[in-house]
Amino acid sequence: MLLWSYARNMATTAKKTSIYSDVRASANVTETTLSSYIEALEKLFVIRDIDAWSPQIRSKTAIRTAKKHIFTDPSIALAVLGIQPAYFHNDLDLFGHVFENLVLRDLLVYASAHDARLFHYSDDAGLEADAVYQLSDGRYGLIEIKVGANRIAEGEASLCKFRNLIRKHNEEALIHSDHPRPVYREPDALIIICASAPMAFTTTKGVRVIPVGCLKD
Repeated sequence: MLLWSYARNMATTAKKTSIYSDVRASANVTETTLSSYIEALEKLFVIRDIDAWSPQIRSKTAIRTAKKHIFTDPSIALAVLGIQPAYFHNDLDLFGHVFENLVLRDLLVYASAHDARLFHYSDDAGLEADAVYQLSDGRYGLIEIKVGANRIAEGEASLCKFRNLIRKHNEEALIHSDHPRPVYREPDALIIICASAPMAFTTTKGVRVIPVGCLKD
C-alpha cells in the first residue's frame, strides 16, 4: 500500500500525511513504522525525494518546500499500479507524471557526475520549475518537462516569466545604490525537455528545447 501511494503520487509534492492516510485506509500502522519503511525503500534505491529550491526572490510569497517524490525506476511504480501500456491511451495526465519521473531520474544521474544538485521549485503564486539543475559553482538551469511538442510554448512562457521575475527583482534591489538589497543570479540556461519535439533547437527567447532522445552528457 505504501508503494501504491507513492506510485499514485509519483513526480508530485504530495505530503507525507496524505501518503500515510492512503496506507491507513486499509492497514493499522503507525507513522514511525511507515517512516522506517520509507527509509528502507530509499536505502534500496526504490524511491527518492527531490528537495525544493529556495532562491528567496519572492519574500512576500510563500515558497513551497515540500519534496517531490520519484521512483529510481518508474517501471516499479507502474508494476505496483498494475498498469499496461494501453492504459495511457486514456490517461495522458498520469503518463506525464511517469515521463517527468523518468527525466528527473536521468537528471539525477547526470548531476552525480557533474558535482551538481537537482531541485524543483514552486510557490503560492503559481511560479514553478519542474527541475532546477545547479552546479557547485552557482550556475543553474531552470527546466520544464513536457510530453507533447504542443506544450513547448507553455513551457517557454513559464521559464521566461521566472527569468523576468529575477531581473525585475534585481532592478528594484539596485534602485537605492547606497543601500542595495541582495541581487540574485539569473538562470544560466532555460531548458524544455520534451518527449515528442522533432529536433533540438533554441527559441527566439533563448529557451533550449531538447528531445528526450537527445539528452546526453
